[in-house]
Amino acid sequence: MREFDTRKPLPVPDVFIHLGLTSRCASRCIKCNVWRHSPSADPLQTRDWQDIIGQLDAAFSNTQITLSGGEPLMNKGIYDLIRTAAATRLRAVLNTSGHMITPRIAGKLVEAGCRYVYFSLDGLEKTADAVKGLDGAFRRTVRAVDLIHREDPGVVIGLVFVMMSPNMGEVLPFLEHFAADERIAEIRYQPVFQPAGEDADPHWWNQSGLWPDNGQVDEVIDEMIRMKLDGYPVSNTVTSLNLIRGYFSDPEALWDGTCPVGKSIFVINPEGMVQFCLEMEPAGNATRNRISDILRSPKASKSLENIANCRRRYCHLPVLGAG
Repeated sequence: MREFDTRKPLPVPDVFIHLGLTSRCASRCIKCNVWRHSPSADPLQTRDWQDIIGQLDAAFSNTQITLSGGEPLMNKGIYDLIRTAAATRLRAVLNTSGHMITPRIAGKLVEAGCRYVYFSLDGLEKTADAVKGLDGAFRRTVRAVDLIHREDPGVVIGLVFVMMSPNMGEVLPFLEHFAADERIAEIRYQPVFQPAGEDADPHWWNQSGLWPDNGQVDEVIDEMIRMKLDGYPVSNTVTSLNLIRGYFSDPEALWDGTCPVGKSIFVINPEGMVQFCLEMEPAGNATRNRISDILRSPKASKSLENIANCRRRYCHLPVLGAG
């Protein structure tokens, strides 16, 4: 059995910045509808993203940027972007399904300086394939884990599991299965939220087949906390797991905490729009204005004020930001 207590936990950054490099994706996930109307090309050029990464490095310290999408490996400049990020102080995490990773691509990713790869995987074989909408999805992700590890065992590999009704029964078996895998540094659990690509609806969960049963959630969360305290590689804090419990029990309850969105979490989308909250107007465009100027702008101040006054728990981002 793996000796969990010998693992050193990864340091937690002060700021998380999500870079949506593309909205293109080859998966057909039931938890996301972006693939139904993805553009054929990426509006930002590689040099635009390289400039944005440089600005972020100058503006922030102890910061994680997530190179994501869609599927970030469908961005034609991905290796140059990884190379650019690797030369900064930023912790650059590649967030991918892994389905496109071949031995050649694994080699190119490591050669470019990729040090952190987090694979989205939402269940064991049959369930993961059903959630991704692709036969063989689970095996391709597991193969990608092996290819990256073989290329460089020093690369930190994590798994991201989105909890929802179709896979709630596999949350614990999944943790048990991958806890025995020495290649996996940590597993992060997230609650399902309204599928991207749909018009915002605060009551979406009430009619969704993705929403789990409260009783099952309580049992699963209780056992996850026990397993985490026993040393299983769950990266969520106990506070975060309890917030996921609360989110699932009453997604429209008032939020009684301080929302981390905007101060420690924000997004730059495929068009370069800087968004503190996905339900609010962008604060600016990173291809037209400097990041530092956007963060000090009246629009940014107004957005942060609105976020500070927001108490809606059905937004999943405060839950994700709790660690």
